[in-house]
Amino acid sequence: MFLTNDKVVLSSIILTTVAAGVLLWRRRAGGRAFGAAMPVAFTGVTLTLMMAAHCVEIGYRVAGGVVDGMPPLRYDFRAYSLQLLGVLMMWLGVRAVIAAGGIARGEAGARGAAFRPMLGVLALSAPIIPIHPFFGPLGTGLALIGLAGVALAPRVPPPARTPAATGQETAGALA
Repeated sequence: MFLTNDKVVLSSIILTTVAAGVLLWRRRAGGRAFGAAMPVAFTGVTLTLMMAAHCVEIGYRVAGGVVDGMPPLRYDFRAYSLQLLGVLMMWLGVRAVIAAGGIARGEAGARGAAFRPMLGVLALSAPIIPIHPFFGPLGTGLALIGLAGVALAPRVPPPARTPAATGQETAGALA
């Protein structure tokens, strides 16, 4: 199947990562924030595109198609769990891409927004290592790359709370 060909997926990952870098750079992200956002963006883009290809391939095989000599799949719990894993990893990848933009812009909650999907990817990928010696380490490695980006991200303090935001000013006016 053409869409799930390794060369197509790899070239899509490279082009999309370069495009994400250009977008972050054009939005005035620079220095440490840019350097921290790129590993998170790379991890998110890679997860999203790889798992999209994974879901397409599983769906094609369930529909009766043969991919690289692998026989069609029955729709059972195994096929369902493969699709579910792909969808969850895609969702985490999209969240990582969004968080990378927040890191590049210097938003206060961006480190946590990037940390949570990386932790989720690690939690889903690490247990797969004994079962699948290629995709388990690949997902775990991607999560570690993303976590390195999170560790490099500058800490941004939350904005100061004003009395109006806390409700103290209005309570005093009523008394």
